[in-house]
Amino acid sequence: MQKISTIVLYILAAISVVLALMFFLGPTEIAENGEAASVFTGLNLAWAGVLFIIAVIITLAFSLIQLISHPKALKGALVAIIATVVLVAISYFLSSGEIPEGEEVTATTARIVDTGLIMTAILAVVSLLAIVVSEVYRAFK
Repeated sequence: MQKISTIVLYILAAISVVLALMFFLGPTEIAENGEAASVFTGLNLAWAGVLFIIAVIITLAFSLIQLISHPKALKGALVAIIATVVLVAISYFLSSGEIPEGEEVTATTARIVDTGLIMTAILAVVSLLAIVVSEVYRAFK
C-alpha cells in the first residue's frame, strides 16, 4: 500500500512541476487592463482545485476509518462538531446583514460575511481567555 501511495505522490508532484514550469515559462497574453498573464493560469487553477478535492476526499476517508476503528474517539468528534454548529449559529444570529453604503452585495452575502467576522472575534476571545487561564493555572500549580 505504501508503494502505491508513493508512486501516486510522485506522479502528482511531477504533474504539478510540469504545470508550474508551463505557467512560469510559457507564453503570456495581455489582459483588458493591460497586464500580462500566463496562458496557463486557468489550467493551474483547475489543477489546484483537483488537488484540493483529492485532499478533502482522502482526509474525510481516513477520518471516517479512524472513527470507525476507534469508536471512543467518536464522542470527542461529536462534541467538536456540535460546538462548531453552535458557534456558527450564535454568530449567524448576532450578525446584522446590513449592507454598507456604496457596496453592491446582497443582504445574504453581508450576513454571511458578518457571521464570519463575529465567529472570528469569538474564537479570538476564547483563545486569549484560554491562554490567560492556562498561564494563571500553571502559575498556581
